[in-house]
Amino acid sequence: MQPTKLYQLGLGSVTALVILCAGAVRTPAQDIYLPWEGGPAYYAQFSLGPSSSPDYFMRAVWLQSPSKAGLYQAVGVNQFVGLWDGTVEVNLKEGPILPLLRRYNMHVLGDQESGLAGADAARHVIDPIIDGWMQVDEPDNAQSLPGGGYGDCILPSAIISKYKSLRVADPKRPVYLGLGQGTGFNSGSCYEGRGGTCCSAARGLNDYPVYVQGGDILASDVYPENDAPLWWVGRTTDRLRYWSNYQKPVLQDIELVNFSNGSSVTLTPAEVEAESWMTIIHGARGLLYFVHQFAPVQEEDSIFHPEHANVKSAVAQTNMQVAALARVLNTPSVGNGLRVASSSALAAINVLLKRYGGCTFLLAINDGLPQDQTPSANPIEETSLFCRGSSLCTDSPAKAGGALSMSPAGATTATFTLRDFPAHATAIVLGEKRQIPVNNGVFSDVFATSYAWHLYQILLDPNPRAALIGDVNGDGKVDASDVQIVKAAIGSVAGQPGYDPRADVIRDGTVDSADLAIVEEAVRQSR
Repeated sequence: MQPTKLYQLGLGSVTALVILCAGAVRTPAQDIYLPWEGGPAYYAQFSLGPSSSPDYFMRAVWLQSPSKAGLYQAVGVNQFVGLWDGTVEVNLKEGPILPLLRRYNMHVLGDQESGLAGADAARHVIDPIIDGWMQVDEPDNAQSLPGGGYGDCILPSAIISKYKSLRVADPKRPVYLGLGQGTGFNSGSCYEGRGGTCCSAARGLNDYPVYVQGGDILASDVYPENDAPLWWVGRTTDRLRYWSNYQKPVLQDIELVNFSNGSSVTLTPAEVEAESWMTIIHGARGLLYFVHQFAPVQEEDSIFHPEHANVKSAVAQTNMQVAALARVLNTPSVGNGLRVASSSALAAINVLLKRYGGCTFLLAINDGLPQDQTPSANPIEETSLFCRGSSLCTDSPAKAGGALSMSPAGATTATFTLRDFPAHATAIVLGEKRQIPVNNGVFSDVFATSYAWHLYQILLDPNPRAALIGDVNGDGKVDASDVQIVKAAIGSVAGQPGYDPRADVIRDGTVDSADLAIVEEAVRQSR
């Protein structure tokens, strides 16, 4: 992604940019916020949990070797979830494990049974590189039997009991619970991989609101391009949030490669990026990459092999953008800020609206539901669940009668109507080197394919007392200290050492002369 320069914005002057981002031009309606899991403040309840910094947004990878920590850090990953040998001090192949992770500041959610066992237990229980503990992985799936084959799932009551024991052993860290692809099935059907007892019409999806009581951080292992429709990423994110009553942060596994070498799988880097932004737009508090490949050859770290170089680039690009937007994402979502209309009855645009730094941020994706499918078994949620992660549902002819029956089939033009905007504003399309005029709060954009997505920074916050543009240190004024922060970070890129998100005023992932010009002009305006 190339940095967005001021001359690329097409504005008459830098002053125009500053004024547009500076504050209210009318008395606005009050923002109403959507249900929210508390953002980084959620983790503050755990003294040794993940970071509660507003600059932290989890970008994790599943079950990797500590020796690869440097490779993952270089593409913007900031969290390991699981280790091959649990959380232990030494293994035979790699030597000391936790020192490897500390070298790259790669925090881990590890295995408590090994981490708090043996002579090193006293050190592990206070080691800040360990952010939390793992539940049984995919307990809702049929479990392998010692003599071969599979039995039933682990019942929710057993998972809750294990959760309680994990928290008693270490109340200072959260517990991670990853559930299987049964989370994506319809209420009247069942994923047969759950086993005979758990896969029954009577149980349906009823186990899941109970399962989620067995973890503090929730995830769903759904791999749509390999196993299911791509829109399941949005469905399962919505479901986990709903089942947990919007009280616990949710992650979504993001598939990166055709891991079983299936002939029908056509996963592309663009789809990897779309899955990532889809889950964020639906309210996820982090990303969890599944990097393993099983066939034609086994690759634990597939994206670092030459044949997957384009996927590695997609992951690095996504992580850079997410890191740049961390402070934006770590704010509550506005529920009454806009309406969206789709030109196609077969396409639905889902959105996320945020306010930060005197600007409005809109994230949007063309990810509507397939024909005659609904996201949840609960009748109350049948028509509204996709709205819960969005500002408002799409105004589309396909919603006639109150039932979503949309298909993510092809292009559409979305028209966004923003509340309480002046006659003229500007929407920067982040990472795309273009801008769109906003007239009386209305602008349109083309979503050229199914699952196409765009990120907009709209240069106005209609609320009174909006944060001062250019006040990068948050002290309520714009002065030379803000300029110095930006100058110190010039040339840095999100996700890499030296990057200061406060200095990335445009939120394009790079601190450059465009950011500096905004702050310097804001200083002149304040005198």
